[in-house]
Amino acid sequence: TAGWGSSRPGPCSAGGSPRFRPGPSARPSRCGSRPPSGPSAVRNLGIKDATGDYINFLDGDDYLLSDKLSKEIGLLQDNSEAVGVFCDSKLEKLDGISSVTLKQVSLIPQPGEDFLAHLLKTNCIALHAALIKTSAAKKVMFDESLRRAEDYDFWLRITMEYGPLLYLDEPLVVYRKIKGGLSSQVIKTINDNIIVLDKISPSSLNDLQ
Repeated sequence: TAGWGSSRPGPCSAGGSPRFRPGPSARPSRCGSRPPSGPSAVRNLGIKDATGDYINFLDGDDYLLSDKLSKEIGLLQDNSEAVGVFCDSKLEKLDGISSVTLKQVSLIPQPGEDFLAHLLKTNCIALHAALIKTSAAKKVMFDESLRRAEDYDFWLRITMEYGPLLYLDEPLVVYRKIKGGLSSQVIKTINDNIIVLDKISPSSLNDLQ
């Protein structure tokens, strides 16, 4: 089974206490009046409540193709040592009609290149394109201090803890670029990427060339 994580909660948010929040007395109700703040906090709520074997995160303005989960779950079942898998995306423009496939293959490591070393240079994993084992997500969690680049931080720590994700060469998700969305704030995102990279201790990178 696969669980769902949303970065945009509705009026009835999933119950659960995200990492680093206060104790049980501050635990929000399932339809609480005070939703969690920021995408990381909402995703952590979903992770803590997840009971399936896998988690797929999805922003409210994007969507998955109907066979996305079945294909990725099948690939993970055939490669039980892998912690997750990610696929290509289709970019849908604001008119809702024009689209272009975002080929992650041009971003993933080339033969002989270390996956983590490549990930340190560019985030090749789109959040909604990935399917991750629930057990791994529960151990790593999102950094709630980050407003942007929290997914980049998450994938780096997943890779450092569990190894590379598998790549499925098919566009199985649609990404809608909305004016004013977090992904359009380029300068702020670059600054947060630098913060994410600064968090990594040099000792953890000793094996990289």
